[in-house]
Amino acid sequence: MKKFISIVLIIIFALSSTGCSRTKQEIDKLSVALAIGFDLTAEGKYVLSVQILSTESKPSTSVPKKSPSNVVVFTSSGNTPYDAINHISTTLGKNLFFGHSAYIIVGNRLAENGLSLILDATLRNSDTRPDRPLLLTKGNALDIIKATTADEKIPASAIDNILKFQVSKGYIPKTSRLDFANSLASKTSAPILGLINLEKTNNADNTFVAAGTGVFKKDKLIGYLNKNETRGMQWINGKVQSGNLIVQTPDSGMITFDILKSKATVKPILKNDNITIKINIKEEANVVEMTEDIDVMKTPDKIKKLNELQNQAIKSEVLSVLNAAQKKLKADIFHFGSKVHRQYPKFWKTAESDWENIFPNLNVEVNVDSSVKRPGIISKPIK
Repeated sequence: MKKFISIVLIIIFALSSTGCSRTKQEIDKLSVALAIGFDLTAEGKYVLSVQILSTESKPSTSVPKKSPSNVVVFTSSGNTPYDAINHISTTLGKNLFFGHSAYIIVGNRLAENGLSLILDATLRNSDTRPDRPLLLTKGNALDIIKATTADEKIPASAIDNILKFQVSKGYIPKTSRLDFANSLASKTSAPILGLINLEKTNNADNTFVAAGTGVFKKDKLIGYLNKNETRGMQWINGKVQSGNLIVQTPDSGMITFDILKSKATVKPILKNDNITIKINIKEEANVVEMTEDIDVMKTPDKIKKLNELQNQAIKSEVLSVLNAAQKKLKADIFHFGSKVHRQYPKFWKTAESDWENIFPNLNVEVNVDSSVKRPGIISKPIK
């Protein structure tokens, strides 16, 4: 038995070594794409922009001398996304390798015209990882791809790091191409994409701002959620795991809570052929700033007041996104329809075809249960 295991291990090692050797030879003939952008021209041409890892030992002349960037940016256009990819490979003299791309970003005009062909082209490519983020910008994707920052040699890494922070704070959703495609497959759910834009600061350096959400009807962009509405959506999804909550008190004071974690449950309730969605949110936080004259050490019952202030602030954000989704966009970004389908399959057979009219008038009950874990090591505010 031991001899058999040894033979198997030797075969596996030999095959692995052969595969690695072949891969090394292929990589020398590839251009490694770190970030990918797609835009659409007014004439209907697809514009591809790729951020490619520079293999030169000295800084590339394609970027400003002051920039520490280790990447170069190439663009091409074509009648289809794959046509644009083919054209850029011809210019480079190498095939593009997408396996290390941090994200794909699409421009506003392309999003408004539909993303189905982009999804088809990129999901069919076996090199690309379908779990990597698909992002949206209000301008052109090219502007994001070619932007450099003063403190990061690889701009794609800068955006990747920003996304990790903002996703945990709830200010941007993380949607992969696979997530988007699955939402498209649903007859009732509205796909969403995280929003990233470019801001110019006073010293002319680029700043990436990752906050907000693009909302789609099928594969076409129909509107946006702002930063606070996006966090309201993420409270419902149980995705807010850090950040701060600033609350104004009735006495014009201010309290800042440091969010520790949250979770949420969404449950449809059917009664008399009417659906009610019940959302329960639990959140924990510490107090990190306070101007309100509350001595928590001497009056522990005041913790209840702090909890209630948090409850109201969180509920306000949730109600704002419910209003935006139901009344303004009329888009089920919460997958309520899918939850009703799972809970009440018989009822869903009659409701599915009319969900577009049911959702805007759906009764939603929101309950928030907050808990302050630590009010701080001082009792009263410093004045």
